[in-house]
Amino acid sequence: MATKTSKDISLLKNKDIYNILLYAIYKCTNDPEYSVISELIYTMDEKSLLNFCSIFGGCTFKVPTIDELKTYTNALLVYQLMLEGKSFNEAFKLTGMNIKFKKQVAKIYTVLKDIIDEYEFRQD
Repeated sequence: MATKTSKDISLLKNKDIYNILLYAIYKCTNDPEYSVISELIYTMDEKSLLNFCSIFGGCTFKVPTIDELKTYTNALLVYQLMLEGKSFNEAFKLTGMNIKFKKQVAKIYTVLKDIIDEYEFRQD
């Protein structure tokens, strides 16, 4: 059953059109994993969104929080400071992180060290 349309979509910005399309995917599939994807267009340009969908289409993954990224960044800082001769304890203290994160940072440091040891550095 067709109903008369009442809004002119030509007045919308491209980002709004992508938002509507992505939200329609969620509504049509009723898949909760699509529930927030429509907002993604407001975090990147259209070309980046299409590239993202081309690379990750069909995938499900979790996005880290800013706090998680900060913790991992501080663990990488510990790695760098230890390269410069600091002990783990000295390096951890220099990050300014709360002592309750020390074990977590130590674990992350070990993983980062293993990754970096095997990482192929480009010579661009």
